[in-house]
Amino acid sequence: MERPQAFKVVQFQAAELDMMQLRLIEQVYDKFVPRCLYYGLLGVLHVYVWDWVPGPAFCQVQREMFTVDAERRLSQTVEDFAR
Repeated sequence: MERPQAFKVVQFQAAELDMMQLRLIEQVYDKFVPRCLYYGLLGVLHVYVWDWVPGPAFCQVQREMFTVDAERRLSQTVEDFAR
């Protein structure tokens, strides 16, 4: 089933991403991973377009993930994914 996406993220990388690995990650995690398309080179930069994922960026919540309660949160995350 195709996921509708209204927003996209354009990313410029100095190094090329391993698209085969990204496809495997998409297969394993399905709807939890944004889709990525490679658009080629712009000068020396590789251009990628990703589906936009709503919610806070990891850099904004990273500190909360490594608190005293981190083990319980990790356990809950694993249980949620298993469901």
